[in-house]
Amino acid sequence: MNATQNRISEVLESIHERGSVPDEAGNLREVGVTAMRRQQGEELQRLARELGAARTIETGFAFGASGLHLVQGMLDAGHDAPTHVAMDPFQSSYWGNAGVVAFRQAGVESTLHMHEESSAFCLPRLVQDKVEPFDLALVDGAHLFENAFLDIYYLSRLVRPGGLLVVDDVWMPGVRWALDYFVKNLGWPIHSQFPTHPILRKRRFRTPPPLTGVNHVVFQVPATETKRKWDHFVAFGDSDGPLSFH
Repeated sequence: MNATQNRISEVLESIHERGSVPDEAGNLREVGVTAMRRQQGEELQRLARELGAARTIETGFAFGASGLHLVQGMLDAGHDAPTHVAMDPFQSSYWGNAGVVAFRQAGVESTLHMHEESSAFCLPRLVQDKVEPFDLALVDGAHLFENAFLDIYYLSRLVRPGGLLVVDDVWMPGVRWALDYFVKNLGWPIHSQFPTHPILRKRRFRTPPPLTGVNHVVFQVPATETKRKWDHFVAFGDSDGPLSFH
């Protein structure tokens, strides 16, 4: 592990153990359940490392924990100059640039390309600009159905074939319904799942049985787009939430 990787580990240790991070004004902010948990972050890091990822992208940034884990994974894979793109319309206004500060403290601010705007507007522009494909994408922005749907839709067009699309917080009904569309209408197979952190299990969320305890769902982006008739549509979800995942 080189000096940069050591610095990232130190910052992540502070986030996960102390539970607070400084913002740009020097104020300590409690991360609560907003920052990605250590176990989940290490899973992201493993995925990036084993994939050999050099370019990652995420919607939602907040305290920067998930982004740092992804950068660590890319460094673990042997890439000296990885790229991480993040979208968060509230990074400075609400989070006080705490995520940017975390990257700065870790010595990897140069890897970060921050778009302080809604992913609903930023992602289609990146698609239109035909940016270099990404290896791994994380959907962790706004959790309303329409936001999750748009993030998944556009990110699947920005990740290279064979790359990974990780969807966070699938215990939330809106996110699960969005996922269910892609599984039932496009036939996306689930690559892997990851369990919900115990803190979230204790909260009284409405979580239908099929996804109880599941937090992340990972898809591998197919090499070819699913061919469908012009009027193809498969109904998805029901009154209790989607039932596609096990």
